[in-house]
Amino acid sequence: MNIITLLTAFFVLSSCSSSPTSYQKSTNTDSINIAMLLSTEQEQKLITQGLKQHKNPNRKLNIKSYILDNNIDEIMKNVTSHDPNIILGPVFSKDTKQAASIAKDTPIISLSNDPNIAGGNVYAFGHRALEQTEAILGYLKTNDTKNFILLLPSNQKSKSLERLISNMLVKSNLALIKTEYYTLNQNNLDKTMRSILEIVDTLNDDPVNIAKPAIYISDEPENLSILFDAFRQYSLDYKAIICGENKIDIIYPNPIDLTFPGSVKPVPGFQNEHLTLKDRMYFDLGLLTGYAIGNESSDKKEFLNKINEPSGYVGIGGLIKFERQVAHRKYDIIQRKGFVYHTAHLQHNKLKTIPPQ
Repeated sequence: MNIITLLTAFFVLSSCSSSPTSYQKSTNTDSINIAMLLSTEQEQKLITQGLKQHKNPNRKLNIKSYILDNNIDEIMKNVTSHDPNIILGPVFSKDTKQAASIAKDTPIISLSNDPNIAGGNVYAFGHRALEQTEAILGYLKTNDTKNFILLLPSNQKSKSLERLISNMLVKSNLALIKTEYYTLNQNNLDKTMRSILEIVDTLNDDPVNIAKPAIYISDEPENLSILFDAFRQYSLDYKAIICGENKIDIIYPNPIDLTFPGSVKPVPGFQNEHLTLKDRMYFDLGLLTGYAIGNESSDKKEFLNKINEPSGYVGIGGLIKFERQVAHRKYDIIQRKGFVYHTAHLQHNKLKTIPPQ
């Protein structure tokens, strides 16, 4: 099946009902039991809405949702008593391993990004670590940006992140000009911004550089708004490219220009909500599951064959395919200018004219 045919079959409506039965071949309508093991109701809503995008008249989807707490063994007893054909979730590796040890023959598509859990019937669907960073660095390199400044909060996690990104820049033949660590103390932040401003002005004045330098940031949403105010105060949002992973796209009353991996595709049922790539991941899991279940009579092997299709599939959050049962993604790159979002780079150009239905 080519990917355009796959996508056309991908974004259509489905039905859900409730009465458990086992996965089996049948000439009549089949019932498929889906158990969702998740942390929040919002995650459940996103996956369910993704499932509803498929019109499968020969399928009755019996969806049972479970909010995980510390007693996963008790929850799994309840799950297995309803004979699930597919388990979606959990989010964490430890919970996934425990669920897999109990539901040994049931396909599990975990939201974990830990490749060590993948194998047997378990798939790791989470965003791979630093895959978004790889995407943003690759995009900027193709647009002649070669000079990077890392601006990270002063903590131990940032030290590890700096080493990883530094290695990525070296492998990509890009220059790490400086790493600055900051605290939210106003004096410290002002000192940091003045230091970066001096570097940025020097780089911009050098005729060798045909593109503005990039400032890569990574912090929690509640801290980013303070950082953005500082960028604006020192005009760094105009003199440099402020970039990072999708989590830098926060709701903020006076947004600055940002570049990050993301998507501008509308999400059915959530058109008026600000959704992150993580949110879209849950919706895409529903889309993938609904597609793999299909409309014709099928069995577990055929379901897994669709999951493993080498061409992958285009979801709301980007192009996704499994390699060794670990999800790999290619992201669109978004430029946010004020409140306006623009797709600067589309990973699947040949498919951009096929919108979700």
